[in-house]
Amino acid sequence: GEERWWSISGRPANAGEGSLVQFRGVISDVSAEKQAEARVRHMAHYDGLTGLPNRLFFNNALSRMISDPVTLQRMVLLLVDVDHFKMVNDTLGHPIGDQFLRAVSSRLIECVTRSGLGGEGHVVARLGGDEFAITMAGEDVVDHAIRLADHLVEVMKEPYLIGGHQIVSGVSIGIAIAPYDGESAETLQRNADLALYCAKDSGRGCWERFEIGMDVAIRERHAMERDLRAALASDEMRLFFQPLVDVNTGGHSGFEALLRWESEERGMVMPGDFIALAEETGLILPIG
Repeated sequence: GEERWWSISGRPANAGEGSLVQFRGVISDVSAEKQAEARVRHMAHYDGLTGLPNRLFFNNALSRMISDPVTLQRMVLLLVDVDHFKMVNDTLGHPIGDQFLRAVSSRLIECVTRSGLGGEGHVVARLGGDEFAITMAGEDVVDHAIRLADHLVEVMKEPYLIGGHQIVSGVSIGIAIAPYDGESAETLQRNADLALYCAKDSGRGCWERFEIGMDVAIRERHAMERDLRAALASDEMRLFFQPLVDVNTGGHSGFEALLRWESEERGMVMPGDFIALAEETGLILPIG
């Protein structure tokens, strides 16, 4: 049956015969209060949408793991980001988006469970939005984590059927390995996040392991985004017109408009160097 909790308070009354002592007091059923406390604790540590551990639970678990000298020597953090989730929300609406995230969560758990790679430090959490995290610890954990990342990249791109809509997505994954990529929870998460950023920058639907120098590449990308915004305000974009020639007649059949960024700092920047960034940041609209 249902677990019950009772609160008992009392004090000795008159002594009975022999060694028997009588007590007088109150017994109260406090099951409702205890159940409410349990619900509050659960809500504080678990995600309401997917039922997975939330960011608070995950951060606490990661801190405990990395503070253990044994676990620290054999631990991997994977940050998993759902590709194109914003497009799902924008085109199909938030209710479908929520159902989609629940389906992603279920498939993620199924992949990790079936892989048998969880080990003693296995935690899967939803950090918020479309970002999930996995910690793994144990023998040969690096090999296990890479095999899991390969498996997730392949399985998570299979179509989802949500509310009559077929959704094709995928995941990008950033991997950081302790103690090489960080000996604190903050450093390990930051470096896994840098690796995730590079995975998304590489075209998404892939995984990257943190490498020294990734932070330099990210800073350069942010600098280019800043300069590109300034370039739009300063009218540094130029159109060059290349004639199209009809090979049969030798005459001009039209012109192709080619965009160039004429930067004071960077010189002539070609489209291949900034168009992808413009599309990702939304700057492609004012450029257009």
